[in-house]
Amino acid sequence: MRQCAFEFTDNTTVDNHLILEIEKLYLDNLKVKPRGYKKTLRCFCFNLLKINKHYDLCYVAIGKNTKIPEGYSQGAMNNILNLFEDMGYISCYRGYKVNNRLEKSYFILNERMSELLVKYDDPCIDPIQSVLVVRRNGVEGLSFDESVDNSEEIDFLIEYNQRMLSNRLTLDDEPYSFALRRIYQNDFKNGGRFYSLCGSIQNMKKYDRKRLKINDEETIELDYKALHLMLLYEMVGLQYDFDYDPYSDYRLERDKMKLVSLITINSKNRSEAIRAIRCRLFESGVSSGLSDKEISSLIYEFEFKHKEISKYFNTSYGLRLQNVESDIMFNIMRNCHARNIVAIPIHDSVITTKGKFKDVLNIMFDSYSEVMGSVYNCRVELK
Repeated sequence: MRQCAFEFTDNTTVDNHLILEIEKLYLDNLKVKPRGYKKTLRCFCFNLLKINKHYDLCYVAIGKNTKIPEGYSQGAMNNILNLFEDMGYISCYRGYKVNNRLEKSYFILNERMSELLVKYDDPCIDPIQSVLVVRRNGVEGLSFDESVDNSEEIDFLIEYNQRMLSNRLTLDDEPYSFALRRIYQNDFKNGGRFYSLCGSIQNMKKYDRKRLKINDEETIELDYKALHLMLLYEMVGLQYDFDYDPYSDYRLERDKMKLVSLITINSKNRSEAIRAIRCRLFESGVSSGLSDKEISSLIYEFEFKHKEISKYFNTSYGLRLQNVESDIMFNIMRNCHARNIVAIPIHDSVITTKGKFKDVLNIMFDSYSEVMGSVYNCRVELK
């Protein structure tokens, strides 16, 4: 099942006629207008079109105490969802948490909504729009045509998307549209990862991605091993001993300790890391009864084993690492593009055809070296 998260965006590519039609339905069936509904309603329209073309369901926050980006109204969001559900245009499924099981809230489009949307263009498949944005406080604020200093990057992404849309990408032999944009966080020195303008490859489970084909060829996924950790070791001038798995030999099993380590690297502070770790371990089936002290001890254990780079942990430095990682990915995309090789970036891994395995492997090492100046801590493996 194709899934996506509700996207809070100021995207201006939605047909105004659709916005007026949805707004009329909304206001005609509304007793009291909630504050801030217009911006939220426009955003709702964008997501309707995105879901209609590419997804089966959309995860969305439903509830009074849910935090959403500044400038949008949670009251209006709940009101919109409830009203269009009452009218039969969508179906909402409220999430719940029972024992060790967590189900998120989501909604799907009913046939009535799909019939309404059929005459409107999809804003997500235009490879020219919004290829480069800066997201501040969860809201996209800078579209591509405002970022003059990034014109070369923009031109490449537009060209990359046009070529991607001309290739045949399929999932279980069904056509699968795909285009990318690059999203920075706060400024051009933080974040910068590549996300789907359409299609949801980044959100797929890795076993689902194996079902993708490019021009009817089977694909493989090549992954940088422990990339963020290795970038930190590279930055401090140390060579990591790959005889030791960076996520093994802890009290927790490897996959769960990897989760602890990634949160520790990317959190703003220890308190935030403890909360996030508890939540993610709960989702993965570990008892929610872990105390702050127990979770903190896991963090200390990880910090001790990587004490040479631990000064970067719990400092928000993860966004800087994402920036370096995405620069490496950008180089991979450009180098593959120049050789007419289809390459799809998944944060720290690359999907390509099996026939281009060796070419892309070499390009990944070269692209790492171009950004970091060496390949001492560069390891690539099949995912």
